[in-house]
Amino acid sequence: MIPRILVLGDVLETFSPLLTQDPPVAVLCDDTAAPLVMPRAVVVGVDLRAAGPGREATRLLRERSAAAARVVRTHPSVRHLVIVIVAGPQHEMRRRRAASAAATRRHMEFEREVGRDVEVTVLDVTGCEDAGCFAERLTEHTLDATGVHGVAVLGWSDIRTRSVSEAVHEAYF
Repeated sequence: MIPRILVLGDVLETFSPLLTQDPPVAVLCDDTAAPLVMPRAVVVGVDLRAAGPGREATRLLRERSAAAARVVRTHPSVRHLVIVIVAGPQHEMRRRRAASAAATRRHMEFEREVGRDVEVTVLDVTGCEDAGCFAERLTEHTLDATGVHGVAVLGWSDIRTRSVSEAVHEAYF
């Protein structure tokens, strides 16, 4: 099995099963050279635990999502951009608003600049203690068809017991 997920940004603890299972379903890359020919998804980790509640968190989200967007643009096979964030328990609503704004910006850029639908999903995995379950949810999501949602922002509690698609459907439709 060839890994179909490119991972960049901060390597979060929840990524471990994606990168270590045999065979791995994901591979690390940077924002200038991606090692796969036909990736299906780009996943970017954003660790906000050390960031303050305001501008620093917003800046990190913009920087990491911009780096991921550069990779998406170079791979026409990518259909999903997943921004995975982890932060402290404080300022959850502010964090989700900033993540939603960054995701919406990227989604609109893809439609305008590359003329294809790339779904952008933000998963806030703060409090996730089951990396294996997270890896299953993420892998399953990257295999889903695109065009279901443009942008979605979900927390770990939204996907702990169900798929990302089910959580998106319940939250947005």
